[in-house]
Amino acid sequence: MAYIILDKDYLQGEKAETIFDLCKEHVLLITWALFYELMTTAPKEREKCFKHLPDNCNILIIHNVEYLRGYELENQKACTPIHAHALKGNLKFNKGLREGTFKFTKEQINGIKLHEKQLKERTENMLDRAMQLPTIISCEEGTLTNKKIEDIKQDIATDSERVLEFYRWLIENDNTQKHIIKPEQLNSNWLEFRWVQINIIYALDLLLRYRGNIPSNSTKKFWQKIEHDLLDMEYVILGSLTGALASKEKRVREMFKLVCPNGLLIP
Repeated sequence: MAYIILDKDYLQGEKAETIFDLCKEHVLLITWALFYELMTTAPKEREKCFKHLPDNCNILIIHNVEYLRGYELENQKACTPIHAHALKGNLKFNKGLREGTFKFTKEQINGIKLHEKQLKERTENMLDRAMQLPTIISCEEGTLTNKKIEDIKQDIATDSERVLEFYRWLIENDNTQKHIIKPEQLNSNWLEFRWVQINIIYALDLLLRYRGNIPSNSTKKFWQKIEHDLLDMEYVILGSLTGALASKEKRVREMFKLVCPNGLLIP
């Protein structure tokens, strides 16, 4: 039995019967990233997704990446296995979510707004780190070739010391993060290690997407895309820690295979 991180593309795009069968053999982990996407998506999409989730059948909801990072910082130990951080109690979804009759309470709406505000801040911080990457790797923006970017990505995926080099740089230069875990403590079993690793790989992908020049005068559409990227990264980070991911999105699948080549990838 595997603990499988589930993303929205898989939940929405796969047949309900297939997901029900998957629940019989494995435990599906719903992340806060997925839960947020379900709560903020169009009602028809939300209804379809919840119809694909059985009640009380090997499904757990786990805390988000920032919560788990905080756990590691406070306790000075890896948060793995992450299913140990699942919310307690039997999981049963409001039937209105499946029937399309669900109405948000004022408290729930305020909770979503707070999460949106926090997500916006994290998205901006993530982009700031990505824009600093050429400086970290001693390469001017616009001079990074596709091959060089792919080579660096491969190094980051396979060489732990390269990841720790970036981590040490963050400790010294990134004021938005409270880095108090000593580099020598970290390995791929830590969420903090995977967070750094996948942030770097994503930043390299971003440079590749914009040919080494990330736009400075960004549009609303651009920020929506970056926010979606952040949520995708959370699926990969958590999937790399469980060693199993269910996703149909090409980029998510590629990133997972890069950092977890022996992991379980569904379909």
